[in-house]
Amino acid sequence: MPLLLGLSSLAAILIAPFAWGAGDHVGLSPWMPSATALAFGVPGLVIADQLIRRIRSKTAGSFALSATLLFYGLLAIPVAIVVLVTITAGVSNSGTYDQLQGNSDDALSPAAYMAVMLGVAGLLNALVGAASATYLSAISEQRPGRHDRKDGEVDGVGEMLSRRNQTM
Repeated sequence: MPLLLGLSSLAAILIAPFAWGAGDHVGLSPWMPSATALAFGVPGLVIADQLIRRIRSKTAGSFALSATLLFYGLLAIPVAIVVLVTITAGVSNSGTYDQLQGNSDDALSPAAYMAVMLGVAGLLNALVGAASATYLSAISEQRPGRHDRKDGEVDGVGEMLSRRNQTM
């Protein structure tokens, strides 16, 4: 899932130059469609990169998974992937911006478009960041032996079990 998030974010970043000027016919500045792709793609790529790195470091040794946390962590990541793929598919198409024309009642001004776009991008990236943190907390490193025993401390239960296993 994190790899798909990274790939869909990379696709949004790569399409950004081709979106330049796609909204000119409705009064958007030429850079606004490209900024839309970058506002969604760059944070998604950073989140995916950090998530993949931390997962690799946590799973290098023995580890355990919490199924509940893993499930909750995976809820928002597919939503982000779908949004990124949708943006990638439509951001360079000039027809995407037709609803922003001034002749309809629900038209948005360029400033309102930027405010809505930045708000939605911020909300989505915050949601994916929180889901990634939950996903990451589902993985716990396993250490051999008791966690609360200090170096040199005798493990009485462990010794009794090892003696019992030797006699059986």
